Amino acid sequence: DSVTLAALPALIKSRLPDTVVDTAMTEEDAFASVRGRPYHLVFLDICMPSIDGLTFLRRLRAYAKDTPVIVMTAHLNESLEAEASEIGVYALLPKPAFPDVIIAKVQAALQRTPPS
Repeated sequence: DSVTLAALPALIKSRLPDTVVDTAMTEEDAFASVRGRPYHLVFLDICMPSIDGLTFLRRLRAYAKDTPVIVMTAHLNESLEAEASEIGVYALLPKPAFPDVIIAKVQAALQRTPPS
């Protein structure tokens, strides 16, 4: 959602000032970004404007096979957890998520092997 999209980069930049954060308002913009260069982390909402986040993630894996992905959702349930795990989600966070939890997950994901 637009509130999270605005708040999340500011939170990450304030707590991890050396981190570069890109945002995309549409899945087309996001796909163009990941096709253009490797990312150390992708953070997405399960609810996207024209496709759901898991569909986006399945398509993303063609370009960013090993990139850690953190997914936020207001609709967390066992079925979603299982599907996200199968696709390779690094972390699944319920909304609203506490800032300290978000930063801890981002830091842990960024400590993984950088993209090649």
